[in-house]
Amino acid sequence: MIYNMLSEKEILKIAKNSLKKFNLKAEIKFLPFKEFLSKAKKSPIIAQTLKEGSSFKELNIPALISHKEKEHIYLSSYILNRLLHDEPISIQKKFIKALLYHEIYHILYKNKIKKINFKNALNQEDLVTLKFREEYPALESIGRRISKKYINF
Repeated sequence: MIYNMLSEKEILKIAKNSLKKFNLKAEIKFLPFKEFLSKAKKSPIIAQTLKEGSSFKELNIPALISHKEKEHIYLSSYILNRLLHDEPISIQKKFIKALLYHEIYHILYKNKIKKINFKNALNQEDLVTLKFREEYPALESIGRRISKKYINF
């Protein structure tokens, strides 16, 4: 079944509330798919995974984090639509919240990475996933289930 999708405005509202909950400041915005893909390829984990033969479509990555002068969370409406088109609005909202909380945990644990490389980024991903799963098991479960869907781009 195909459901109506949350609008970008509704997603950004969830994002604003999520940042407020954690008392964080970050810029959250949607990027066109090509720009999102370009930024994604700069991530050590994504770059290595692509180098090892996976395609970007297999990764199902709807959000990226960037630590610059200011924290940024980038979203892809294209990937979100692919992941959520067959989910009811209530699940879409939970997934968006889970996705954002996961990215917020990356901001909270960014000081755990001394040098940005594949091994350290992978260790941080494991730490973030573990902490997020411990504190928000229901959200983590929804996020994991939906993120693992296979999509034909």
